[in-house]
Amino acid sequence: MGRKVLQSCVLLVLFYPAIADQESQKSYFNDKLVQLIPNTEEQVTLLQQMQTTENVDFWTPPKKNAHVDVHVQGENFEDFMTKVTDAKIHHNILSNNLQKNIDDEKVAMKAMAEAGGDTVVGNYATYDQINDWMSQMAMSYPDLATVESIGLTWEGRETKMMKLGKENSMGTPKPVIWIEGGIHAREWIVPATAVYIINKLLEEYNIDDKVTSLMNAWDIHIVPTVNPDGYVFSHERDRLWRKNRRPAEPGPGKKCVGVDGNRNFDVDFGNEGVSFDPCSQVYLGPAPFSEKETQNIRDAVLAEGGRIKIYLSWHSYSQLLLVPWGYTTDLPTDYQELYDVAVIAADALTSVYGTEYIVGNGPEILYPVSGAANDWAKAVAGVKFAYAYEFRPATLVKRSGFILPPEEIVPNSEEVFASLVAMAEEVAKTL
Repeated sequence: MGRKVLQSCVLLVLFYPAIADQESQKSYFNDKLVQLIPNTEEQVTLLQQMQTTENVDFWTPPKKNAHVDVHVQGENFEDFMTKVTDAKIHHNILSNNLQKNIDDEKVAMKAMAEAGGDTVVGNYATYDQINDWMSQMAMSYPDLATVESIGLTWEGRETKMMKLGKENSMGTPKPVIWIEGGIHAREWIVPATAVYIINKLLEEYNIDDKVTSLMNAWDIHIVPTVNPDGYVFSHERDRLWRKNRRPAEPGPGKKCVGVDGNRNFDVDFGNEGVSFDPCSQVYLGPAPFSEKETQNIRDAVLAEGGRIKIYLSWHSYSQLLLVPWGYTTDLPTDYQELYDVAVIAADALTSVYGTEYIVGNGPEILYPVSGAANDWAKAVAGVKFAYAYEFRPATLVKRSGFILPPEEIVPNSEEVFASLVAMAEEVAKTL
């Protein structure tokens, strides 16, 4: 499929630096994945309270008559289920041992490598592999791609951006599509999708008409991994790590690590869908843009001087296409225009494999979030068409949420690419 950048004789050595160090990895043995379906407002309220008072990890937010996916540690499971049962909340245990899901993912990745598959394109590559691959692709396609660092992380890693596009004959600036992903480290499908699309744009230029038209009309800037420190940590120490790795201020009697970068942008900061507890998965940080990772995005976006016409923030999971604003049900004045473009993009996505995405305002179809990147891009950086995607899967049924089987990377990427093309074509009509 993709360019065989690395030789098969070193696949396993390069692809699994963490396997030799498994003893230091966090284990999720005996942890459970539970799916709840609250059907009353009282049940939703109880679950919302449990989000902040119980030691459980809600992978999807409590909403009435919707699937609510929850990761429960083994030692907390009995107490959690007692409360769920007493509240008469419909529930289904989808995994009795979360570590098995993680181990199955490793086995599938290893099998792909041993079979001679591409270790980067269509796989869950490491941070170093992605960076090395991007550099090699830029050297192979010097007239279509360049790689640059947009800044360092807390631990000193470079945040790499791939700039794609064919310079026009006049040498005049083209509009930019800006794509960032991986701000949440455990969402491995996002960097994998970014890599696949970079590969497609380069290898199929002047072969695929849609690729060629997109590259001729737009410059596409893609940051596959906004949060390199967290991404490396998720590969080497904790598969489900979400935040960055900057040590936070001590909480009550405890010291915690990490800030949720998608709560750290300077837009409605600190109001909705955040926590002031440094140990929380959605800890917003001490101040807007307190984190090097969000500063890197801010500075790189503002440096474009208004050329960015589409801003896409990629996440997983839930199969949603979110239209601003993310923090309020009050809609921007151009909401209908943004919504119409999003529907066209979602329809194009569905046309590939039949995957259904819900389109709408974030608080209505997901949950309210302050300090999100795409809202900042629209409200402050002035990018009119700014969206957030939540990739596959829709629910945990037969899958494991963030632990999406690697065989789904290519189908997810293909449908997201179709969505990208449709959105670009529609937005181009307004320029």
